[in-house]
This record gives sequence, C-alpha cells and structure tokens, in this order.
Amino acid sequence: MGREGQRRSVESRTCGCGTRLSVWNPGTRCSACERMHVETMTRDEPPMMPYEFWTSPRFRSAFEARDMGKILRLFRTAEDHHDQFGPDGISQDLLAIWLRTTQTQISLLENGKSVVDSMSKMIRWAETLSIPNDLLWFDLTTTNRVPVDPKLDDEQGTPRRVGLAVARKAAGLSQEQLAERLHVDRSTIMRWESGQHVPQPYLWPKLAKVLEISRDRLAELLNKPAGPESGPIAEQSDRGYVNRRGFLGTSAGALLGFSAAMHPRLRFSVGESDIRYLLDRTARLRRLDNYLGGRDTYQTYLSELTSTVEYFAHSSSTADIRARLLGVISEQAQLAGWAAFDAGMHAEATGHYRRSLDAAKEAGDAALAGNALAFLAYQDVSASSPNIELAEASFATAEKHATPKVRALLLERKALTYASAKDGYATEKALSDARTALNTETTRAEPDWVFWVDENEIDIMSGRCWTELGQPSRAISVLDKALAKFDSTQARDKSLYSASLAHALIDNNEIERAAAVTIECIQLAEGVASVRPGMHIGSVVHRLRMHRALPRVAEVFEMAQN
Repeated sequence: MGREGQRRSVESRTCGCGTRLSVWNPGTRCSACERMHVETMTRDEPPMMPYEFWTSPRFRSAFEARDMGKILRLFRTAEDHHDQFGPDGISQDLLAIWLRTTQTQISLLENGKSVVDSMSKMIRWAETLSIPNDLLWFDLTTTNRVPVDPKLDDEQGTPRRVGLAVARKAAGLSQEQLAERLHVDRSTIMRWESGQHVPQPYLWPKLAKVLEISRDRLAELLNKPAGPESGPIAEQSDRGYVNRRGFLGTSAGALLGFSAAMHPRLRFSVGESDIRYLLDRTARLRRLDNYLGGRDTYQTYLSELTSTVEYFAHSSSTADIRARLLGVISEQAQLAGWAAFDAGMHAEATGHYRRSLDAAKEAGDAALAGNALAFLAYQDVSASSPNIELAEASFATAEKHATPKVRALLLERKALTYASAKDGYATEKALSDARTALNTETTRAEPDWVFWVDENEIDIMSGRCWTELGQPSRAISVLDKALAKFDSTQARDKSLYSASLAHALIDNNEIERAAAVTIECIQLAEGVASVRPGMHIGSVVHRLRMHRALPRVAEVFEMAQN
C-alpha cells in the first residue's frame, strides 16, 4: 500500500499544538513538540540545584560523614528530579556519564563498598554537581574554577569568558533570553560564561547565529579550535565510527544532547548528503545502547524517529531517495523498539517493530525487514514463548540479500529461539551457520546496525543457548571466555549474560561460584535503566533458595532484599 493509501485508511491525528501528524509518526507530538518534551530527558549536564537543596536536613549526615557515595545517592534520587527524570530520579548510568566514571563505580560508592580514590576526582565531581564550597570538607577554590552564585544577575561578576558575555550583550540578550533561544537553562549560560563548561559542539552553529558572529569568532571566545563545519557528526575515527569500548572517550554527554537539536542541515529537496547525515546521526545514537538502558534512551530514540518521520512527510525526493529515507525510519523505529523492550514496555516495542517492518518493506530493504521480524521473535522469547515460525521467517526474508554479518545476526537469534524451544539439533546448526556466515569474505559494505556482531557476540549467544538446553559445561566454558572481554561500562549486558552463566553453574552444581557470579550481577545491575537484568537475576535467586544455608548464597539473598 502506498503512502497516500495508508493516509486514507488511518484516522487523521494532530499534535496538541495543532500540527497534523504523519501516518508514520508513532507518537502523539509533532517533531518540534517532541524535541521540547525530550530535552529535559537528554541533558548534557546535571541540573544546577539551589543552595537550599544542598543544605536540607537529608544531606546533613552525609556531609558530616564526608560520604560522597551517600551524597551522590541523595542527589540522584531526590524528589526534585522526579518531574524531569521520572519517579526513580536520575539513573546511575546517566550520573556516571556526567561524572565521567562508570555505573558500577557509582553503585559501589552508593552502597559503601568503595571510596573516591583521588582528591582531584572528588573536586571534579563536586564542581560538576555544583555542590556549594562551604558544605565540603575540601576546597574547590584550589582549582581554576570560578564559582557561580545562581542569584547573581548577568550584570554582576567578572566571568572568565568575558568575550562571550560581551557578545551576548552586544546582541541585546540577557542570559535568560539567550537560554530561551537555545532551549537550555540559564544556569547553562552562566556555566559557559564563567568558564566551567564549553557548549556542546552541536550547539555551536546555532549559538553563533544567535550571537550574530562567525563560528571562528565563537571558537576564539570559547578558547577552542573551530573544528570542521560538519555539525554534530564530526569527530569520526579513521575506521568510520567510535568502537564499542572506546565510545565513552568521545563526549557521551554531547550524544545525549544532540538528538534534541533540530536538523539545520536538512533540505526540503532530500539528497544524498541528507541521507548520509541522518544515517550518521542514527549510528551515533545507536552506540548509546552500549552503555545506557532503555529507560534512559527511549525518549531520545523516539524523538529522533518522530523528527525523521516529520521530515519524510514534508519533504520532496526522488523514488530512490524516498526509499532510502524510509530505510532510515525503519532503522530508527528498531532503535525505539529495542529501547522500549529493554524498559519493559512490550506493547510499545511491538508497535515500533511493526512500523519498522512496514517501512522496510515499502523501502524494498529485505535485510531490514528480516531484522524487524528477528526483533519480534527475540521479544517473544523473553516476553511470551518461542515463536519458531517468526524466527525462521526473519532469516528467510533477508537470506538472499543479507551481508555476512546480517546473516550471522539473524542465524544466532534464530538459534536462541530454537534453544528456548529445546530443539538442540536446530540450535547447533543455526549457531554453526552463524559462525560460517561471520567468517565469509565479502566486498559488500555491512550496515551499521550490525556493527557489534563479532566472534564474541556469537560466543555469548552460544553460551546462552547451551544454558537453555541444559548443557552447563559447554555454556560455562564459552561464557567465561566471552565475559572476560566485557568491561564494567557495559553493565547491563554483562549483568544479563552473567546471569546465564550463573544458571549454568547451578546446573553444574557449582553453587558457591554461582552465588559469587550472582552477587556481581546484582552489583552491575543496580541503577541500570533496564528491567531485563532484574528479571534474569530474579530467576537465578529463585533457584538458589534451596542453598540458603551456604554463607555465599545467604549474601546473595541479603543483597537481593536490599
């Protein structure tokens, strides 16, 4: 069915602002309203809290005890954040990105199992959270930071970036007015002008335009090199994109924030450069999933999808470019579906996957269509029961056109469905075929949505399959090897796969080690914005209940209860 036919068959919907919503738009807001809504969920720096927040009674004992872990927990979970970040407050994942550390470290500190190992780190964290100097047991003034009093108006003080403040005033703007034009808080402008922070790269073009200065002049005012004019997708590595474990070395905060920006480079008449731009944005956003859970990424992915759908509905293109733009929509719908699934929102996930499938079919992209079906089958394994017919359809749909990595991905996911259905022969064959596919030489470019598929991924899936099939020795061997290659920044995935290892260890009657692995799972999962680790850990804890007399197992139950 063509797009016009689809429009006639679907009841017209409008955003609260009155804008008509495209048939491809899965949300209830237009792209502009969605960007405004999601902005608070994708902040590139923590909110600046007033002095009264830090001096409230709940913080008193933490400051008296000089307990940074407790301070972090109280800050993160404060009711003041619930409107912006949800009922659980700020996740440990997001706080870790702001503080340039790991979620595991945040969890250990909050639970009193670790301490901050350097004064410079303590100072940096206090600066990042804008903790008042007079409440601390160390002196922030030993750094070059200029303290900012939130009650100071923009005519007082002598900011370090005097030129930036002068340029703002020359443009006839107060700090509040500039903040409003850029869709940021006034506190953000104050931090820029005081030298505490530098505007994220995606904001530079708009900031220069609002101040009516060139980008080179803005770079001089910020004491930073201007860099390439390629917008937020600059700073790619020579290998194409930042690799999975090196991602945090780039500005993860910038990645969280840049999706909320508009698409200033996109033209009404869509061309090749516009498609490349959107694919690059999607690739950068995709890498957030390596380190953040679905509750942290869902609104970001949904915002990007909504924006692209609106662009599709209101732009002009050739048939070939239109098909490629539908392919981008399909990819972004899969991202939104995956984040929804990870957050436990199965109905939303199914809806996004089905929209992805429709877009892929209309685009004529069999590989993307097959992947959409594979996502649906993968969800069935976790949320209901294995759907062999759907898993087989996913591979059959893509088989003729799939690149080696795409084949490997669809085959390994098909293997998990077989294993969940206790079909050992079919599982073995699918895993073997996946390894063969992965090692097949090709001159064809792989799509970015399989960038993470490698031998270690096949090993992880093999271990999960052997665990499902009750073959613990095989599972333990391969999972031990594969998990050793994960680092603590990949807390969600490592916790999930370690839970499979714990199940295999119980099956192999290695109860003490199973308990030790489960403890690590719990530590990794705490604060992760995903429901899946908790579900998997819960099933392990349930199996350990008959061994509670063992000290290590008793420790598991104590941690689980806490």
